Amino acid sequence: MDYFGFKKIFISILILETIVASTVYFIAQYRAVYFVWVCLNFSIQGGIASCMPGILGKNFGPHVGGTLISAVTLIFGSSGLICFFMQSTFIEKIGYLPMFMMLTGCTILGFIVMLSYP
Repeated sequence: MDYFGFKKIFISILILETIVASTVYFIAQYRAVYFVWVCLNFSIQGGIASCMPGILGKNFGPHVGGTLISAVTLIFGSSGLICFFMQSTFIEKIGYLPMFMMLTGCTILGFIVMLSYP
């Protein structure tokens, strides 16, 4: 992260996440490609989680950053549970394509917020 900088790495992750989220519905019929997409999705989540300690420590210092890392870890776990319950509730009502498009919209929103980051 020191060589490329946080912003470039995180924008790359968000672009990859946008591509994966917006196309997963259409490639789901191809088992091998779907497998690669799922692996990419897990890699994206790991990439986001691995960027957080460095940027929190850099922006808030080692003591406050360490405390915030604990909070971010709790938020990641909580957001996973919330997404699980939302998807199990809304998939039957709206279907998979609108759900993936909402996830793509959230990623694009994150991309816009990232562009405003100094």
